[in-house]
Amino acid sequence: MANAQLYRISQELALWRELCMYHFDGNQLSVAVSPDPDEADWKNMYFRLQRRYGNKEVFPNMIHQCCCCSALFWMEDCHPCVQEDYQSKPISPRKLIDLLS
Repeated sequence: MANAQLYRISQELALWRELCMYHFDGNQLSVAVSPDPDEADWKNMYFRLQRRYGNKEVFPNMIHQCCCCSALFWMEDCHPCVQEDYQSKPISPRKLIDLLS
């Protein structure tokens, strides 16, 4: 039952079109889009673009690393750094895994 529903969802062209529009910019899309976007095979196009460019990594809440003390923290939470005016950089999930392994 669930597999049948997932299959039906995966066949929705609007889903694949939205995924393409979200993950790839206009220049990347222009390489792969057919002259008539209404007739495009969005599912096939998504996988081709994904292989070529990868996915956009945008996350709503990222862990940050303090540039002064190297502590990892969530931006929304207070970071008790000794310096009041500290700088931090966002850490992607992939980089976090690399740091912890």
